[in-house]
Amino acid sequence: MAKSTRKTLAQVFEDSQRTLAAHKKCISTAVKIIKSDPSSLPTSLFPLIDRVLPILKREPCVERVIKFIAGLTAALCEEESTDTCWEQILKHLLARSNARDKAVRFRATQLITEILQVLPEEIDIQDNLWDELLEAMTLRTKDKVASTRVQAVGALVRLQDPSSAEDPVTKEYLRLISSDSAKEVRRAVIQYMAVSRVTLPHLLQRTRDTSDDVRRDAFEYMGHKVDIRSLSISQRVITIMNGLQDRSEVVRKAASSMICSSWLVKNKGGDVLAFLGALDVHVSEKAAELALKEIVSYGEGVNELPEIDIHNLTCEEAIYWRVLCEHWAATKRSDLVDIALPESTVFCQIVSKVHSTIEEGNLLDDSKEAFILHQLLRLAKFLDFGDEAGRRTLLSLVQHLVATTSSLSLIVPLMTVLRAVFMSSQAPTTFEVEYTRVVLEVMSEARDQLESFELDEMKQAINNREDRLTAIKDELANLEKIQGMLKRDRRKQNTAQIETTNEQIAALVEESNKLNQEADLHDSKEEQAWGRVLRITRCFLEHTNMSITDAGVAGLREHVMIPAIQHPRGSVMYIIIRSYI
Repeated sequence: MAKSTRKTLAQVFEDSQRTLAAHKKCISTAVKIIKSDPSSLPTSLFPLIDRVLPILKREPCVERVIKFIAGLTAALCEEESTDTCWEQILKHLLARSNARDKAVRFRATQLITEILQVLPEEIDIQDNLWDELLEAMTLRTKDKVASTRVQAVGALVRLQDPSSAEDPVTKEYLRLISSDSAKEVRRAVIQYMAVSRVTLPHLLQRTRDTSDDVRRDAFEYMGHKVDIRSLSISQRVITIMNGLQDRSEVVRKAASSMICSSWLVKNKGGDVLAFLGALDVHVSEKAAELALKEIVSYGEGVNELPEIDIHNLTCEEAIYWRVLCEHWAATKRSDLVDIALPESTVFCQIVSKVHSTIEEGNLLDDSKEAFILHQLLRLAKFLDFGDEAGRRTLLSLVQHLVATTSSLSLIVPLMTVLRAVFMSSQAPTTFEVEYTRVVLEVMSEARDQLESFELDEMKQAINNREDRLTAIKDELANLEKIQGMLKRDRRKQNTAQIETTNEQIAALVEESNKLNQEADLHDSKEEQAWGRVLRITRCFLEHTNMSITDAGVAGLREHVMIPAIQHPRGSVMYIIIRSYI
């Protein structure tokens, strides 16, 4: 009977290797044959399975037989009379998975993977079989053949518990994804590893993998399975930076698809401003700008500026406004730029209002208001400078801000706007002369602040303060010596003297602190004055076509650069180094 059953099954196997279309009929026939004599499985079916195992070459006919065996095993578990046959098949393959022949190990592991992936979700795997599968497949993840390790990774997916940090499958996946030398194995882990708080950081690390294919797979997987809300702001920023600045075009495309198709459309409903709100743009401008440039060039629907209150801008609105206008300008769509920007006089009012908020609130350079102002200044070059009244208003505002702003980080963008105004409104032969004239006027006003520190009265005040600080130091040393002597002499009449000495020491310390604060304030103002002058000089020299030896410009070297280098205060030397290097 067993010999007859085996011969009949052999014919079914023969038919199954010809085409996948015949598998449904072949599986039905094989199930009927096995149902008629389930006890003959070891002698009728197993020898036929073993005939496939030694074949390492990935021939199509062999791959079709593998698919057939997996489908047959899944069908057997659904029949009451053969509901234990699938377990026998798995146990047989587990025994073969530890063979000495690499082809047998590979095919046995491949079959186990295929079977586990097609078994019904509700199937109950007994504990002993579960443990055997886990042990055998974990062992195969350390196989010396990479293709076998890949198959073992696929087999373990049914056995993992991503919610547990102590899950052995998850631990093995994390080991493989971080240390396996074969990129195919790392790619397989990305494909099969479930996303959780434990695995997500390791998945993010693969965006910096040495293999282009692994990096691409990591971004594609994140696009399909990782919601932007499951990442911290820093993780979102790093992921965007890694993806859009990758050296490989295929990786950049995968990162772009993740941002535009998944994070923007699926997670944020296509709302660009909501997407930017997830990036904390005022502290991660570069990442936000990279993402925005990709978004505005990706598809329709995001190339339109939403309705915004330009008099009460948010950081997200400001950078979106600026990047859109830059994109339109680069694609020769000046009509859209003109529509998006207000008149120059209105624009100047907005800039002035934001700058006043910064000055009045003593806000730092990393404040949201400072970020918005930087975006506005970068927008200014797209204004219509043909409007003479608006041009003069902008020119006057920029000159005033360059000479007076306490935020020195604004000097560079302000100088850029100043040059843009002259380049667009003056003839090429005359704009350089006019631009130089205005810059020297601004420089003269800034240098007036420096000269105030060189007045005899100022120098005398500094010398007097330093002399007084030296005298206070000597007096404190003397009083502390007297105080020590009085404390060693424990007579009662010394108590009043000790209290008097303490009061004198406290008064001197207070006076010393006040003088030091005055000195720090003076140094801060002087450093700010030097910082302004040196930044203006650097911006001018970087963009002018005039030589430092030309008339009108030569004075910068004599009156600014050389005095800064020779300045006795080290902090001023640091400013010039930072400004010119």
